[in-house]
Amino acid sequence: NGDQPLSVIAQVPLAGNAHNAPPTLKDLKFWTAEEKKTRKIDHLARSLLIQGLPNDIYSLIDSKETAKDLWDALERQMRGFEYAKQDRKAAILYEYKTFKANEGEQFLDIYLRYL
Repeated sequence: NGDQPLSVIAQVPLAGNAHNAPPTLKDLKFWTAEEKKTRKIDHLARSLLIQGLPNDIYSLIDSKETAKDLWDALERQMRGFEYAKQDRKAAILYEYKTFKANEGEQFLDIYLRYL
């Protein structure tokens, strides 16, 4: 997704040793070598993930900024497909098990009802 730098969040205490500090964005010029290396690795991982995705899947998750966020969104998307597939199978199996004609119903009417 281009060469835009990813934001790094620094924890800054509100007062003294407060543990409820809100995250603040850290300017790129203050990044440590380790943070820059992490950003580079994350950018590479994200690029590799994106390259392997079909366009229809990518368009659903392209707003994610980090490789981890992208991976998590992709996992949720794929699990959703699997759950939908299982639900369809269960519905079809239920229809099969409960398939029967109503009294006096003609074959054509049964056929049309189950279309």
